[in-house]
Amino acid sequence: MAADSGRKAASMTTKRLKKLLMAMGLSRNQVNRMVKEQRGVGSKKVSNALYYHVFKRNFKLFTSPCGGEVLPYLNSFVLQ
Repeated sequence: MAADSGRKAASMTTKRLKKLLMAMGLSRNQVNRMVKEQRGVGSKKVSNALYYHVFKRNFKLFTSPCGGEVLPYLNSFVLQ
């Protein structure tokens, strides 16, 4: 019997995405707003895993020059 029998392919759930974004220092309201905007305005082809990967790579651009002071003002991050 295979170890992964009966399991579907590993994919990141929205709940996991939100927890990872909050662990980076964003508030729950910011994360909820960003995810909602991505779902409504952004591309439907963008997966949660891709969204997190791109955000994580660009997160350094937000925090490096400002030392994290910009985080409370981060309202949107949409992939088209």
